[in-house]
Amino acid sequence: MRSEKFDLLIHFDSNRNRWNGQELMGILELEKLLQNRGVDFFIKESEFPNTVMVEMENNPLETYHFLRESPTKIISRAIYIESTVETCGNQITERAVNCIGSKARPGETFTVRCYLRKRRYINSCQKLIIRIENEILGRCKLQLDHEKPQWIVHLEFLGEKTGITVLESG
Repeated sequence: MRSEKFDLLIHFDSNRNRWNGQELMGILELEKLLQNRGVDFFIKESEFPNTVMVEMENNPLETYHFLRESPTKIISRAIYIESTVETCGNQITERAVNCIGSKARPGETFTVRCYLRKRRYINSCQKLIIRIENEILGRCKLQLDHEKPQWIVHLEFLGEKTGITVLESG
């Protein structure tokens, strides 16, 4: 059985619902792109329409950049996932702080963004964002900047799992 880890989150154009074949066509488009790139991958369905997770053996960040630059018809968004945790406020906060703490230097700027699909596991993105921001401010000595941050902590909630990514902006 495969682990609950995933390296990429892929959203498909939702002009049509999944029953009209949009999700299947998106998976086929994704498979073709990844096979042409020569990477080992495993596509996992999610509980959310038009969204799949991709587990990779190596180079997920390079593949993320490749997908973002590739012209596609059905893939609307690719998101690199650096780390996955259970959807629990304490685990998300701790992992987000550790991820940015390993990259950013004291005095640099950051912001936290999240994408919440359902409120079953997390009631308020805003409360969690404030909690993470306060932890980062206190432990990492970074500066909060919502307008032009040097670093973005991005949270993607997918039911029981949350993907966390920290990338330089720009």
